[in-house]
Amino acid sequence: TAQLGDVFVFMACKGGSGASFLAANFAHVLSTRDGRTVALLDLDLQFGDALLMLSDLHAGSDVAEVARNIGRLDAELLRSAIVPVSTTLAVLAAPQELSQALEVKAPHVQAIIKQARQMFDFVVLDVGRSIDAVSLQALDMATNIFPVVQLSLPQVRDAKRLRERCLGQIVAVE
Repeated sequence: TAQLGDVFVFMACKGGSGASFLAANFAHVLSTRDGRTVALLDLDLQFGDALLMLSDLHAGSDVAEVARNIGRLDAELLRSAIVPVSTTLAVLAAPQELSQALEVKAPHVQAIIKQARQMFDFVVLDVGRSIDAVSLQALDMATNIFPVVQLSLPQVRDAKRLRERCLGQIVAVE
């Protein structure tokens, strides 16, 4: 069987902590190594801007559009929805409209990540800050979780909660 791509999740312990910036840069760096392919999936469904961090290209499709067509999800559909930033890096953008973000459910995310893992060497997820069914699905599928924390009491507390939930997958909380 084919090797499935590793899944790296970046999750902010507070908005504005730089998790999207780190996820985008991590995806870019991974994509420059030995021709390895990387998909950055923007699962910060309400405020996602991962594509903006990497390119001035416009997304013709997004996570919500793929979710609406989940019954026919395959490599071709996902490939048509992603924005190729380079030959080794592609981004699936977050929805532009909040109403569309609300349509994306955990089973959609599971199917999208599963398909991306079959197509790419690495899958990087920017999940935003919210703990909800969508982010929990992403966390459950992660091989590594990177909580992004600044040194403030609320963020340290939130990082501790995340660590308790995802023990074993957290790369480092410092």
